[in-house]
Amino acid sequence: METITRTRTILIAIVVAASYIDWGIIFSVQPAFYPKEAEAKGATPSQYGFVFGIVHLAAFVSAPIFAKYGNRIGPKLLYNVGALVQGCQGIAFGFLTYVDNLGWFLGLSYFLRALDGLADAAAWGAILSILMKMWPNKVASIMSWTELCFGLGYTVGPAIGSFLYSVGGFLLPFEITGGIGLLIAILIFFVIPNVDNIQVTESKEIIPEPVESKPSLTLTAVAKSPKLFMPYVDNVINFVGYGFVEAMIEPHLSEAGATQIQVGYFFLIMGALYMVTTPVIGYTCDHIKSPILVSILGNLCMAVAFVFVGPLPWIPIEPSVNLLFGMGAWIGFSYTFCMVSTFSRAHNEAMKRGYNDDLPTYLILSGLWSTSFYFGNFAGPTVGGFLVETLDFRGSTIVYLALYVIMAMVDVAEYAFSGVRPPKDATIKEYEEI
Repeated sequence: METITRTRTILIAIVVAASYIDWGIIFSVQPAFYPKEAEAKGATPSQYGFVFGIVHLAAFVSAPIFAKYGNRIGPKLLYNVGALVQGCQGIAFGFLTYVDNLGWFLGLSYFLRALDGLADAAAWGAILSILMKMWPNKVASIMSWTELCFGLGYTVGPAIGSFLYSVGGFLLPFEITGGIGLLIAILIFFVIPNVDNIQVTESKEIIPEPVESKPSLTLTAVAKSPKLFMPYVDNVINFVGYGFVEAMIEPHLSEAGATQIQVGYFFLIMGALYMVTTPVIGYTCDHIKSPILVSILGNLCMAVAFVFVGPLPWIPIEPSVNLLFGMGAWIGFSYTFCMVSTFSRAHNEAMKRGYNDDLPTYLILSGLWSTSFYFGNFAGPTVGGFLVETLDFRGSTIVYLALYVIMAMVDVAEYAFSGVRPPKDATIKEYEEI
């Protein structure tokens, strides 16, 4: 059996963190400049909007398949192949600048982005399986740190893409991010162990016997409980709006007179506010009785953002670079409220209902969160492309404003009509009878 040394552990942590950050960047590097290139080749918003959506659709569809058959394929093989494919497709995407035929340009864009989604879903699930097998007593830390690293890359990706595009055109952002991804894939092959051959060190912590047996959370239980299910609906709406802005803001900024560097600043400002706000909101949700109040505030703040990011057609204000910079900061700030609070709401409700706070429960909660992320980021740019093509950007903001107002009203109703909470020692059966 292979024993993992301290040095090997540090190398694994560095490589895994770097891979998640780079995957996040590859996932999100295009929004700051791809619409400009696509429109130059004759593409419409509905056509290039789907380029942003299909990567999330592919991940959304394939993630459950990889979760089911990943162990049969082998987590290490799945991780190696997924990382390799992400790096290669990142490099290949840059060469689309030399494809002048619109049909081929869009077709290859769809294919490569879908391939990226498949590879991301494969690698993400595989590395979580590997890390949880190696450190079974640190599941929560593993989940939080991997999501943090991916979120960091996903947030700064558009700003990095805009800067590299302004320096070296369409090709450079993909060659650098894809090349780094390819290098990381090679390192992964040598650094990540085969989990079937490792010696797992058992925790020396004395764990008391549970007073009563508690079941783990299931998908069926989530589907039957509005209070477990609705946080993920909240999350979908949150990502729908954010995905729309991410995919469609570049042409809107350009019409307002923004340079390519200023487009990058918009994404940098939005990402910076997200990163600064996230730990504050996380701390708040951990220390208040009703995290749904944070979700309500987040939906209302996002509604305000969609009033002014256009602005709405009947508001006598013309879009300007400074106004859009301010809205970018506001969106980065507001988006965090729902994104963080929804997981807290679902987890708290599962615990109140008496489900076990174990690995299967955590995987269900985090898996549904990832599913809502993928679906929302698919629907936002895809539907948004058709809306912009039909109504223009300012007209489209009406739809997203309505979504956030409706979601805020639903959350207010849930909070106002909350049922009686069970006592701490109540069983699930007793709770359902209340």
